[in-house]
Amino acid sequence: MNMNSINSHCGKKRNSIAKWLIHRRLRKLKLDEQQKEKLDALFATAGSAIKNHKIVKNGVQESFTAMMAEGELDRDKAAELIRTAADQHVDHATEIAEAFGDLYETLEPWQQQQVQAMWQKRRHCLSHRYH
Repeated sequence: MNMNSINSHCGKKRNSIAKWLIHRRLRKLKLDEQQKEKLDALFATAGSAIKNHKIVKNGVQESFTAMMAEGELDRDKAAELIRTAADQHVDHATEIAEAFGDLYETLEPWQQQQVQAMWQKRRHCLSHRYH
């Protein structure tokens, strides 16, 4: 059996479960149509950023592999590759932040409070993973 098909299947399954959990939590917010459109735009932006990040990361890895195969590592070229990748990552993070801001501005105060509570709970759970 091809391991790539297993990994991609598990990835798709994990992503669909994550989407289901997110939508389940967001149902409590009772979003209107405009808010749902903003949420869809946020998911599209985040998904695109993740895909682009993977492409950039793979490109950097391939470049490093090629440089090492040639027998020496050009430090300046390696640093430039990493700077370029970091700049692209910042651009994508900015797009995600703007999309989230667009969504957040459309929320009612009680919805914003719930989003803040969800965010704090998530931060609390993540902090326990590393301690």
